[in-house]
Amino acid sequence: MNLDQATRRRTLTGVAAGILCVCALAVLVDGLLCRFREPANKLHLLAGDAVKVDGPLLADEKGVDNLLVDSDGQGVVLVFFAAQKGHWLGGNMWRGEVRVAPETPPGPYTLVVRHREPDAPQTPYAFRVIVHPDPRSLRLSSKSLVRRYSGWSPFLTAAAFLPLIALSGLEVYRLSRRREELLAATGQAEIYRFRQTEGVCEVAFGLGARHGLQAGSVLTLINDQGVDIGTVEVVEALPNDSVARVSSSAPFRPGFRVAKR
Repeated sequence: MNLDQATRRRTLTGVAAGILCVCALAVLVDGLLCRFREPANKLHLLAGDAVKVDGPLLADEKGVDNLLVDSDGQGVVLVFFAAQKGHWLGGNMWRGEVRVAPETPPGPYTLVVRHREPDAPQTPYAFRVIVHPDPRSLRLSSKSLVRRYSGWSPFLTAAAFLPLIALSGLEVYRLSRRREELLAATGQAEIYRFRQTEGVCEVAFGLGARHGLQAGSVLTLINDQGVDIGTVEVVEALPNDSVARVSSSAPFRPGFRVAKR
């Protein structure tokens, strides 16, 4: 692999990594927007399905014994499990599961959770359960575009992009290291850091003492178009890197490099 090939592959891999990041973010946003667009108490299920749910309890209630459930469908029920502290806002909450019997006909159903005592200050909590006739109908009802058209969870889909993004990042790093080696073999190095201090511009690059540099060494400064625009003088030479002062006042951009004279 020569320098041009390494540069081209690094660029293409970097673009691919960027596209993967954008795709992962878009899928994640799709999943989050779905949560906001669909009320938490509206449930889409198939006959035979079950889903975990929860709701508020009175501040002084420690259990679920005083809760009742009204359902307008015999095959749609809510089973209480236990009470617990709320995760985010505190307070007491009940946990349970909405279950749809296998023989339940498709259609909308309502479950209302209420307190046993009619004069209790607790507001009844209702669930709207939509029982779909088949998996396709359930999928098309989703507010998530990813789930609607692919059937996949947007959050799991976003997570699936992570290994590809990591591999792309590692490949960009490997190709960058390879470019550094190829440049160093010809006495060149890309500038990876520059800073302005007390009116003096300093740059750092990947050539050092093992490449024959020392304090006072002068190198040619080359811009991203391959044009010689000045010189740099080494002020500190480490084994694999150096810091130098720049003679040129040209603005720096990624792709500038130095070359041994």
